[in-house]
This record gives sequence, C-alpha cells and structure tokens, in this order.
Amino acid sequence: MQFQKLIKKLCDVLGVEVISEPNHIQSHAATNITQNTNKGKMFIRVYPKLSCKLETGHAMFEIQSLSFFSNKGINVPVPLTLGKNLYLETENQIIFAYFYLHGTPICRTELSVELAKNIGLFLCKILEISVKYSREVINEEPFVNSFEYIVQIANKIEKEIPDLKNLEIWNIMKERTKIHVNILNDSPKGILHADYYYENILKDEMGNVVGLIDFGDAYHGYILHDVTIGAMEACVLEDEIWNLEIFNAFIEASSPFLIKNSISFEQFFETLMADCLRFATYTISDTLKCKKDLKSNIYIGRYEKLLSKNFKEKLFEIYNSFVLCNKYYLKFCS
Repeated sequence: MQFQKLIKKLCDVLGVEVISEPNHIQSHAATNITQNTNKGKMFIRVYPKLSCKLETGHAMFEIQSLSFFSNKGINVPVPLTLGKNLYLETENQIIFAYFYLHGTPICRTELSVELAKNIGLFLCKILEISVKYSREVINEEPFVNSFEYIVQIANKIEKEIPDLKNLEIWNIMKERTKIHVNILNDSPKGILHADYYYENILKDEMGNVVGLIDFGDAYHGYILHDVTIGAMEACVLEDEIWNLEIFNAFIEASSPFLIKNSISFEQFFETLMADCLRFATYTISDTLKCKKDLKSNIYIGRYEKLLSKNFKEKLFEIYNSFVLCNKYYLKFCS
C-alpha cells in the first residue's frame, strides 16, 4: 500500500484532514510517518509482517503495551481506533497511529540531579503498574530471559562483524553475561519498555516528567532492566562522564521498587553490565560506520568503567545507602 493511500485511508477512518506534507523516517523495524492534521500532529507506524520478532520489539505487543499503560493512567501514546481494532492490517503490513503527546523529549545537556529524581519517580509509577500485566502474551511473543537473549543477539552480531570475536573485552562481556544468566529468576516480571532513555522521556516547562514514548522495543520480561537502563542513561553525561550525584538521585527515587522487591546490589550491578552488552550489540554497526575501531563503542567503554573495583565500590556505597540500609530498617520496624 502506497503511503499516500495509507494516510488518506487513516484520515478518512479517523475523520481528520491533512494540512501538510508527511515526513517519513525509517527505523530499525518500522517506517514512521509524521503527519500534521486539523486535530493535531499524528504519528503513524508501519510494520512489515514478520515470522518472528525483530530485536525485542513486536508491533502487536507494542500496541497492547500502549493500551495497557494508557488505560492505567500512565501518559503514553494512545493507539487510535481504526474501525474495529487499534490497527489496520494488510497482506504484508500492520499499521497503527496515535497523536503526539504534550511535552518535550529530554536532551542530554539537560540531565541534572532534580531531573534524575523525577525520572526515577516516574519510572516507579510505571513499574508498579507493569507488574500487574497478566494477560496472555499475544502472537506467540515469548517471555524473554533477558541475559540469555542478550548473548544470543551478541552471537548474531558476531556473524556480521567477525572481528568482535578477537576483541578481549567483548568476550569478557559475553562470558560474564552467560555466568549470570539466571540471576533475575526471582525478580518481578512485567511489560518492559527496554529503552528508558532520556530522549524517550517527556518533560514539561517546569522540568516535571510527564510522559514516555517509543515502545518499539517493549517485551515481557524482567523489569529491573528499565531501572538499570534508566540509571545509566540519566547519569552518563557528555564525554561519557558518569555523574555520581545524579546516579545518587536516581537510585534514591527508584529505591521503593528496589526495596520492595529485595533487589540485591549484585542483581542490579550485573543487570547494568548486561545492558551495556545489549546496547553495544545494537550500536556496534554504527560505531564502524563512523570509521572508529570496535573498542570505541560507548557501551563497551561504559562496561570497562564498571570493571573498575574502585568505581564499583562507589556505586555500591550509593546503592547501600538507599536500598540495603532502608530495607534492614524496614525489617527492624516491622
């Protein structure tokens, strides 16, 4: 279906009028179309039908995740009703649309202690709802044992970039992830955003976090990953400098979830390490396109930083001050 015909069909179904030319952006799996209408700016996602999921994303699960969170009062894009469903289906495509949310994506240069606190508090609200997801996962979308899956996609990228096998730090990353493959077995599961990254988080003029976008990687799995991804992306500033004051603020704000679910520092730290490997696999091809050597990938660099005993101890001190100490205090008071 040509995009012009697709947009016309969507607008006819929704009863809106086009007021500008559309813009097309090709993402990893979907074609994204932005279209100004008389009722607001509309975002259209066009997914090819696939026999299996791509990365962790799945069109139908993305739609279901957005519906689940929006119905629970979390400000996420709301899929528009297109006839009888929240999507249109052609022989080769699945299409859905929503209007843009109010708010501005956070820029890296805006990251601060106060903003990290708000990001962590907002995430706690999401996680509290995420664990309530109980509907059967649709379209045979499997539960993802995240560590095992990360190793699988690392093996996959090695076929495209064989030199990775000769990179010592890469092999260390893979081996450590394999060793800890079952470390999250007793931790809570739910809908995982899987990219709790500042540019996907919306704020208002006062710096309040007001919404979350881009559920293209959402899957059903261990939701601690959203905490570790959020912590890392909130506190690593320009020039890959880790700001521990910001990390401190994020952990303090996220501590109710960590305490309630008895998340140990080892679980948190090893998940953080595994997510460095996850995002290294997603970005290593772009690293090469920039004519840089493999080791210059920022997530490999972050992993090497985490290998420092001194740095790990600093993270532990922060984690301990808000999570472990408070947990023992609550036990004492109960």
